[in-house]
Amino acid sequence: YAAAIVWGANPAYDHPGAETFVQSLSRVPLRVRLGLREDETAKCCQVVLPVNHWMESWGDFEAGTDLLSLQQPLIRPLYQTRQAEEILLRWAKALGAPVETDYRLYVMGRWRREVFPAASPVPFEAFWNAAVHDGVLRLDVEPRAPRQPKGAALAEAMDRAKVPAGQGMDLVLARDLKLWDGRYANIGWLQELPDPVTDLTWGCAALISAADAQRLTVQDGDLLRIEAGGKSLEVPALIQPGQARGVVTLPLGYGRTEGRVASGIGINAFPFVASGGSPFLRTDAAVIPTGGHRELYRTQKHFSLEGRDIVRLWDLDEYKRQAAHPQSEQEVSLYEGHPYTGEKWGMAIDMSACVGCSGCVIACQSENNIPVVGPEQVARGREMQWIRIDKYYEGDAGNPKVVHQPMLCQQCDDAPCENVCPVAATTHSPDGLNQMVYNRCVGTRYCSNNCPYKVRRFNFLDYTSFIKDPLDLAFNPEVTVRPRGVMEKCTFCVQRIVNGRRVAADEHRPLRDGEIVPACQAACPASAIVFGDLNDKSSRVAGLSRSDRRFKVLEELGTRPAITYMAELKNPAVPGEDKDA
Repeated sequence: YAAAIVWGANPAYDHPGAETFVQSLSRVPLRVRLGLREDETAKCCQVVLPVNHWMESWGDFEAGTDLLSLQQPLIRPLYQTRQAEEILLRWAKALGAPVETDYRLYVMGRWRREVFPAASPVPFEAFWNAAVHDGVLRLDVEPRAPRQPKGAALAEAMDRAKVPAGQGMDLVLARDLKLWDGRYANIGWLQELPDPVTDLTWGCAALISAADAQRLTVQDGDLLRIEAGGKSLEVPALIQPGQARGVVTLPLGYGRTEGRVASGIGINAFPFVASGGSPFLRTDAAVIPTGGHRELYRTQKHFSLEGRDIVRLWDLDEYKRQAAHPQSEQEVSLYEGHPYTGEKWGMAIDMSACVGCSGCVIACQSENNIPVVGPEQVARGREMQWIRIDKYYEGDAGNPKVVHQPMLCQQCDDAPCENVCPVAATTHSPDGLNQMVYNRCVGTRYCSNNCPYKVRRFNFLDYTSFIKDPLDLAFNPEVTVRPRGVMEKCTFCVQRIVNGRRVAADEHRPLRDGEIVPACQAACPASAIVFGDLNDKSSRVAGLSRSDRRFKVLEELGTRPAITYMAELKNPAVPGEDKDA
């Protein structure tokens, strides 16, 4: 070939035969890379053309046979870049093709030819503007026939998947839940986000069962050499409750060699990917302890309740007993009560709905300018996320029950943190918020020591002053950027509360229930979080706070939290018993 153009892929990193690809690419006279940043493939090319970010670009997508969607730019390009599609169109135009080089006009032309109904009485411009406004377009198409499972094919696949005993372990390669296939590895937020399953940050590990760990005599962090398909890698072990015996799982997306954030984090498992059949499954992997050890950066290391009433996981029978005899709330207190003449903000979290995806954690970090601190600080327990997802296991390690609990500042009415601050940097607002006065805080950390929920975060180092353009554009201008030596925590997105009040005042009306939505609630895909005014007895949050599944964490301490949790309900099938679902 005279030229090779690489766009939307990084084969020098994620191709199973990356070394062969790089050698073959080096023999091409002209090598061009279109991309957002310099990566492993860009390093192999002579010409690297930076392209627009997707938020600077036009596009259209076919989400389904009956649904088209349009993408329009949110901002003008920050730099002198072009959209990748426009670069290709310009090259095609230079080669004599009769094409439109403006990609917006190109998309409009295609919609005029292929999407716009020929018999429509509406002008195309009105049709286009409506589609851009709505972002989606529903099409009238004939429904597809439902797919029918083929029993013979399924049985054949199951037979092929059977592995004779004693021929090694099954190696499962899975795209990472945060980084996917490595394309997001240069995002520090995601590297520092605790893995929704393992709570691991800044790296990867080989997940093995407790039974296999005992057989191999390894602990968390002990190095394993994994051999499969003629390849070999060393990776630390992580004992994961619920992991199937005889199976080792490796995440894909780590081990990048290029990138300011991603380089050197974890190991690259793509060489294990097979070329045919089941590419992400190796059925005869050798797993050998090496005797070495590597530190794992985890945000939670203890997963047992130890008999504590922190989370509640009920089956149907237990739920009926609890509903018949609800526990009274703790009302005795040595503190004087707070009079709430207006709103009293509160939150309800349904643990039956929460799946532990950590979407709320990232949304909070983005909304509230929470810094990334790096693996060394995470290892010291200095992570800064205002929300953490606690996980607790019950039962057999091979098949445990698991419950997820989002834990954030409980906005206590009788907050233990408030009365120990010597400079009144943490105070109680008239609407029930436990608030921080950043420019008054002197960093004694008494409040953190006195918080039973351990949800306060201290800026041990300067994480923000060195951030330069354009990364400073990621800051939310409505939220203060905190300096070194200052304590911080969840604020119930007070900036959104203030903005909601201003809008309501401008429109000469009271606040509506559900009008103020904090970032965590907005991001939750399961609608597990509800926020609102507890003094409004008709509000959703007030109704949930009276639910027969309600409980408050560490209520016995008399802190009077403003967050109500809903107990998680399970109705497991019992062999030989006919139980209603």
